Amino acid sequence: MILGLVPFTNRNSDGIQVPVDARGCHAKEIAMDSAEHCRMQAEECRRLLALAQNEAEASVLTYLSRSWVMIANQIDRYVEIVKKGAA
Repeated sequence: MILGLVPFTNRNSDGIQVPVDARGCHAKEIAMDSAEHCRMQAEECRRLLALAQNEAEASVLTYLSRSWVMIANQIDRYVEIVKKGAA
């Protein structure tokens, strides 16, 4: 299951089934929102890094920030694949 999606589907204009969430948003819209959310989480980790009280906390926050960015990039790639598939 993709971030925040429930297993509902609609058909696009080509008759292809596309996943939607309970609000009726398509996967592409949800993924773009999710990528932005991940980038905001990464930024928050970087902000908290300045407040880290020891090297272990700093290390965890650095790792988390990088992980959020990697997830956001993967979501961006997914969106591009969905766009190409819809074209």
